[in-house]
Amino acid sequence: LEVGAGCGLLGITAACLARWTMITDGDEEVVRNLEHNVRANESLWRRARSGSKGGAGGGSETREVVLRRLDWDEVAEAGWPQEDRVEVIVASDVIYGHWGETMAQAMLNMLAPGGT
Repeated sequence: LEVGAGCGLLGITAACLARWTMITDGDEEVVRNLEHNVRANESLWRRARSGSKGGAGGGSETREVVLRRLDWDEVAEAGWPQEDRVEVIVASDVIYGHWGETMAQAMLNMLAPGGT
């Protein structure tokens, strides 16, 4: 799960390494731009890590990228469904202004036990 994605570079990179990636941002217009960026780079994240070295010999993994508008205040206050919690959360350049405490609580609410 990437929070505060902006253009989505970190989330798209994470999608190259994971079977399922959720990329989020709090701004609906940014999420629409993310749709474009994810589609434009689909050939990169869909083919990454398919099978063994060079893609030969093993099966290919199915990858999925999900985009979502995410309000940190809402998640910090209301929580996150237990069944939707994730093992890994990534973020880049998101701590600015007064968001630090809110974002930290939102991340804790989204993280599965034992996650990072």
